Amino acid sequence: MHNYNKKLIPKRHLNESVHVNFSINLYQIIEVNEPQQYILMNAWIVERWRDDMLYWNPAHFGGIREIILPKDSIWIPDTTLYNSLVMDDAESRRLLNAKLTTDVYKTVLVELLYPTLYKFSCMLNLKFFPFDIQVCSLLNSNILTY
Repeated sequence: MHNYNKKLIPKRHLNESVHVNFSINLYQIIEVNEPQQYILMNAWIVERWRDDMLYWNPAHFGGIREIILPKDSIWIPDTTLYNSLVMDDAESRRLLNAKLTTDVYKTVLVELLYPTLYKFSCMLNLKFFPFDIQVCSLLNSNILTY
């Protein structure tokens, strides 16, 4: 990693895009507040993308195909949840490590998994509680385009 620059997009050609797969796995609904129209939830965030610049040859490293690195040592996308009322990304990601898996295509799959609390607005209608159905949108994106 001596030539790796975490400030540059992780592609061999700078005109290529970085496709980040972002998913939220609900762990717990902590609060549903109808008067203030919000939901507070505990979730796990999973982000995956390919980093062309982190490849290593497993044959040169005893067959090791997976490693764990601190998130501060690699390029990380700036994904955020836009309609969150309260979110502390720094707190959520403070103990974050990244799992790196090399493949035969000379790229590395990077996986971030971290817990977070999201408090987001949602128009709630509990008229038919406990048989109601709520549909809430989570608006996730990155600040910059990669």
